[in-house]
Amino acid sequence: MFVNVYNVFDFDNAKWVNTDTGDPYFSFGLLDARKINPNLYGINTLEQLYYNPTNFSEPRRVEFGVRYNF
Repeated sequence: MFVNVYNVFDFDNAKWVNTDTGDPYFSFGLLDARKINPNLYGINTLEQLYYNPTNFSEPRRVEFGVRYNF
């Protein structure tokens, strides 16, 4: 039996950053979009549009299993 735990403390490890700010959370494009049309009606908010979850590594993952060798 085994248990593998990846990213035990569930850190937001940045894999990619926005080129205009160097920050994975913030982009100046969001500020520009708010100036143009802050009341944009649609399915998502502007924050959801500019937030990219692929900028970060995977969250905590726990694997349980059984291994049998013969």
